[in-house]
Amino acid sequence: MNLIKKIEKLFEENIIAGGLGDNLTANDVDRNQLAMGIRVEFEHINHEYSKNISDEQIELFIDGKLDTDDAKMIQTLETAQEIALDHLAELDDYYTRLDKMEADAEDSGDMNEVGRE
Repeated sequence: MNLIKKIEKLFEENIIAGGLGDNLTANDVDRNQLAMGIRVEFEHINHEYSKNISDEQIELFIDGKLDTDDAKMIQTLETAQEIALDHLAELDDYYTRLDKMEADAEDSGDMNEVGRE
């Protein structure tokens, strides 16, 4: 199977089955929340690789305009988006709340060492 077919298959598949956001698309949620979410969820999937994905590439991915032959990048973005959509299905401002909670914990000194990375 050539690379283009593999990438198309990734888009067609539901990478993480059974999530609350399975019926949502990028157009169904706040764009800024989704971009924040994709960046946050990178920490759960292939963290080292995702450090090389820029905010511009995330924006292009959300718009469906990312032009790349890098199947690993597409898979990383697709998986992070699925996780983010699951959280945004629960709360429209999930990532704003998460950011505030983490900032409050940091300010109060309650953040564990592992959370400060």
